[in-house]
Amino acid sequence: MSDMHTQGEWIENGDEICTRSKEDDQSFGMLVPHAVVFGDNYKANARRIVACVNACEGIPTDHLEKCTATCAVDRILIERDALKVQRDELLAALKIIADGNLPDGDIANMPVMLFAQDAIAKAEAAK
Repeated sequence: MSDMHTQGEWIENGDEICTRSKEDDQSFGMLVPHAVVFGDNYKANARRIVACVNACEGIPTDHLEKCTATCAVDRILIERDALKVQRDELLAALKIIADGNLPDGDIANMPVMLFAQDAIAKAEAAK
């Protein structure tokens, strides 16, 4: 038995949990059921399972089993904060280049300065 789960976007279809067929045959694009959910709240449960699987795409199952929701959110926030620091450091370096503070004021670096100015504008617009 494989530890690999069904890849791709999961879809809730009433009481069924499905994926869309990507086979190059007559089933292409059709919903392929993988599980049926039972109980009083079957629709809500199926919807929640699908949302969780899709939100966790790319995260190994064994990591999910060891990590609580709080742990996962904490890790995401820590990584986000580290990326913000890295972004700010890169922007600072680009601004030095864009301001023309290059060795000996080398005019040959003009395209680099323009490229840096464009990258800064894009990064600051996305903040």
